[in-house]
Amino acid sequence: MNITREDTSDLTATIKIEIKHDDYKDAVQKILKDYQKKANVPGFRPGKVPFGMINKMYGRNVVIDEVNKSLSESISKYITENKLNILGNPLPNIEKSKNIDWDNFKDFEFYFDLGFAPEFDIDLENNIEIDYYNILPDQKMVDENIKGLQKRYGTTINPETAEENDILKGEIIELDENGEIKENGVKNNTSIMPAYIKLKTVKSKFIGAKKGKEIKFNPLNAIKNNTEVSSMLGIKNSEDKAMNSDYKFTVETIERILPAEINKDLFKKVFPNDNIETEEEFTELVKKDLSKSFVYDSDRKFLNDVQTNLLKTTNLSLPDEFMKRWIFENNKDKFSKEDIEKDYTANAEGVKWQLIENKIVEKYKIDVSDKDVKDYVINYFKQQFPSNPNDSEEDINKRLGTIADSVLKNKEEAEKIKTNLFSEKLTNLFKSKIKIKNKDIEFEKFVKLVSKKEK
Repeated sequence: MNITREDTSDLTATIKIEIKHDDYKDAVQKILKDYQKKANVPGFRPGKVPFGMINKMYGRNVVIDEVNKSLSESISKYITENKLNILGNPLPNIEKSKNIDWDNFKDFEFYFDLGFAPEFDIDLENNIEIDYYNILPDQKMVDENIKGLQKRYGTTINPETAEENDILKGEIIELDENGEIKENGVKNNTSIMPAYIKLKTVKSKFIGAKKGKEIKFNPLNAIKNNTEVSSMLGIKNSEDKAMNSDYKFTVETIERILPAEINKDLFKKVFPNDNIETEEEFTELVKKDLSKSFVYDSDRKFLNDVQTNLLKTTNLSLPDEFMKRWIFENNKDKFSKEDIEKDYTANAEGVKWQLIENKIVEKYKIDVSDKDVKDYVINYFKQQFPSNPNDSEEDINKRLGTIADSVLKNKEEAEKIKTNLFSEKLTNLFKSKIKIKNKDIEFEKFVKLVSKKEK
């Protein structure tokens, strides 16, 4: 077997693979001998079928299989041994390849085109400056957040008469077409908040209701949300016929949350580790907390801007015609050549970024291990669920480790977590290497900035 290479441009080459009869004849002979031993042909005893007959029956297909196998192995070995950084995979050169006569040829020549990734380097500290936007909440967001905190830490009372934002608890029972309780119908203890009812005529029945009042209504027509209604009725399948029935709801209790007053008691409950004395200090801490919730959006914008900058300044070239052909050959059942041409610029940008990203990963040793993924899941559950103070750290990690293993059996979820952790590590690398220009920006202006960029 012999392989020769002819460079056709800076980033493309054609290789010629010569496969001689000696390269595959022994393998073909062995396979046909095995066929002969196992062949069951009428008129011949098992294992006694003439070799010539076996060769006539199977020889051509075996030769094709073995030559293709040898061809695939030789190309792979050639690329590996010569450390070729190819794009896509080798494509048959139709112009140079002759029609192969498998019945009469013993020696074969094959031609394949290769496309190469360009040689380049990345220096993240080389005159790159990127804006990093610190998103500031507006006063409306701060006020709404404080109202939410007042409600969360408020006091629950049981008034006699219901208002729009109260919670009415009681039993809901399915009715038949005559407005009577349906035999073996749906029955559930549930909660209803008038504020969530869309139909005004129904909402008015709940506002002003007192304990013991019976209200007949159609939940789906009133609330217009399958998920909320199925939860209210205790129905697992939102396609259940009972979803469309009329129901009777009997008010058993009314709950109202009185918002907590803005004072030191609320300050202590919301920020137990801070010694807050004034409403101004409280408001400032609420602002800071809200700003932290925007870090993900700031990081994502920063990462996108770094990507745009690197794509622009690295100035990579690709073997465009080879790439268009490779994309078409692998998607010809989905796209035409015209489609490939139209979308090529976007596809090429994607390939370039992948090359840049791979170079960064290699140069700066970025890696997300299975342990990283598992530790992330364990820490997530630590934050969500309080642990028993009598449990040791080892016991907690062991228990949560079992839960993490169960979660990560879902390969799609595990891959999603790994991708997010990789983006986080990449962002942190950029923050540590690239010169950053911090800019404060109000939330609404940030949204407009991102929307404008996406257009």
